[in-house]
Amino acid sequence: MRLIQQGLPHHQQAPKTNLEGVGTMEKYIEMKTKQIENAQTGSRIVDEFSIKNCIARLGTMPLSQEKVKALSVFKIAENRELFICTDPDTALLWLRAEIA
Repeated sequence: MRLIQQGLPHHQQAPKTNLEGVGTMEKYIEMKTKQIENAQTGSRIVDEFSIKNCIARLGTMPLSQEKVKALSVFKIAENRELFICTDPDTALLWLRAEIA
């Protein structure tokens, strides 16, 4: 909000308020806070489908030499998510189809 006083020389005008800048700064801080929260949430989702978690689940399945081939499947993020999100029987069948 600007105050304009007509008819007075520049040095006699009332000082300008900087309320517009305060609102802009608050919006910026709010935006940055949301970005940080989203980044933290995203990293938790990524951790859930990590290679480490896939290997841990793989260790619970009746596989032998197939385990080595299965590791290359986990290099792709979508494969890790499919493997973790499906029930163990479906995950095993899917994995065997992927490495065949």
